[in-house]
Amino acid sequence: DDTTWFCNADTLEDVFPEAVAIKRSANEAFVIPTGITNVHEERGIIGDVMLKALHVFTKKKVDIEIRELAADLERKQLDNRSGLYLLDKNFQFNEYAPVVSDKPWILFLHGTNSSTKGSFSELLNTEVWQHIHQHYDGHVLALEHETLTKSPLDNVLNILQQLPQIASVQIISHSRGGLVGDVLARFCSSNENSRGFDANEISFLKKEKRTADIKSIEAIHAVLAAKKITVSKFIRVACPASGTTLASGRMDNFFNMTFNLVGLATGLMANPVYVSFKSLASSVINCKNDVNILPGLEAMNPDSPFIKALNSPATQVVLDNPLAIISGNCKTKLNLKALLIIASKLFFTKHNDLVVNTAAMYRGATRQSNVQYFLDEATDVDHFHYFKNASTQAAILNALKAQADSPIQEFIALQKGAAGLDRNAILKLDGGQVFSQTVTGTRPIVILLPGIMGSNLAASDKLVWINYLRFLAGDLKKLDIKNSGIEAQSLIKTSYAKLVKHLQQSYDVVTFAFDWRLQLNDSAVLLKNKIEELLTYKQPIKLIGHSMGGVLVRDFMVSQRPTWNKLNESAGFQLIFLGAPLGGSYRIPYVLFGNDAIIDKISKL
Repeated sequence: DDTTWFCNADTLEDVFPEAVAIKRSANEAFVIPTGITNVHEERGIIGDVMLKALHVFTKKKVDIEIRELAADLERKQLDNRSGLYLLDKNFQFNEYAPVVSDKPWILFLHGTNSSTKGSFSELLNTEVWQHIHQHYDGHVLALEHETLTKSPLDNVLNILQQLPQIASVQIISHSRGGLVGDVLARFCSSNENSRGFDANEISFLKKEKRTADIKSIEAIHAVLAAKKITVSKFIRVACPASGTTLASGRMDNFFNMTFNLVGLATGLMANPVYVSFKSLASSVINCKNDVNILPGLEAMNPDSPFIKALNSPATQVVLDNPLAIISGNCKTKLNLKALLIIASKLFFTKHNDLVVNTAAMYRGATRQSNVQYFLDEATDVDHFHYFKNASTQAAILNALKAQADSPIQEFIALQKGAAGLDRNAILKLDGGQVFSQTVTGTRPIVILLPGIMGSNLAASDKLVWINYLRFLAGDLKKLDIKNSGIEAQSLIKTSYAKLVKHLQQSYDVVTFAFDWRLQLNDSAVLLKNKIEELLTYKQPIKLIGHSMGGVLVRDFMVSQRPTWNKLNESAGFQLIFLGAPLGGSYRIPYVLFGNDAIIDKISKL
């Protein structure tokens, strides 16, 4: 299917694991199979893909040469344009001069390795394009900007330097352009006392030695001191808002995927831009995603300090501008079969559009306004066809016509109310507290024991686990096993609030938080004391042990035999184990080696 992939020997072993299995010794040659075997059935890929050709070459580039190749690619993609331009009905660029107006401007922000034409030209002669020029007559702007050699913060500075002193901006973005839009929205919030990045986020960036980012933030504040810019609407398409797996680790994965998709999208394999792209893709093999090499690409790495600051769940900068998200998930595409197989082997294991993880499209800067989304899942969905496909064109038009926070036709509400615990739950970030201790003596009693890391821990009466603001401040160190004064105060709300609320309809619920760092024998003594207290009410007791809580119950049964016998013989007693790893858990080594999901989330702070 004409897929081309540049890689080193290590990647070859990932693409052809069956060849590694056959190889019996270090001295034995690595025999490349005649085809690529599919090992994932989720996307409905059936059969293998045969290899057409194999080229072996040596070509090493130093960092400075990679930057020069990237800059050359940007110049060709942008046709030597950089900055804000007026975009007319025929999709032609005209010089832009800042003019104060009470009419809103609509601003197009293109994606990585692209341009305004590359990202949006398929809107020409569509109902969407007609609506835009009728509604924003003469106020259609496009930012032609460097997406590899400059950071999103640099791009935002470029925008603000060119906008007039007073302006209302509405944004349509594609891909990385959404990161630029999110940063712009952060700095253009109507709350003048809460803009940009808060003190903790700045401190974090300084700690990570993001000197260039700090300078850009300071420069943006300086420009805005004399301007009043607001973002009144934001339509964000396929944005790697919390980064993309494709941009993590080595750079060659990102360039390989986009290289193939750009070639197919343009249909011009001999295009000068495509040729430059190929030169860069073949030169970045073995290069890690370094902010000093290509800062614009590094900003899409899920582990980038910039991404972590932008997505800070404990931020004091809460945006009040509405957001409409358009997301996608690529189903099986026969003309991309080899690409799908390689992607599933090397990096993508969950829903994506071949460039951005679908889940990442829903994240980004915290907002108090309604966030609504439209998800497109079909065989014609991929990262470069959102503005061509009829379904997503219709979604964009609906979002353009909608007023402020009003419901958008065919969109689904992602988030309501202020950012915080609700947002954390949506983004699968654990947090919040649930605490229930009231016993009336007139109803049966449920004792609920949480799982591993399911109890909130406080140091000197200040919540540390789970408190994202204190994570950013480095307070996790206070949970060192050697430190005293640590108290388990409550259960994690996102995990247990619904269960507690349901049980409270029929029972007096007692949440038994315990310090999951300590030996369970210590917690078993505390559980014994609580049970002895509750037995005095002469009500049936139901004990529910979830995960590690079940293991604690088992240790209590063994080490506190008299109390266990008394409880077991009491009228109406019942014990329920919910997924208790009584034979051990594979999760523990994952936690210890930093591969557990919650550890991964914390690492992104």
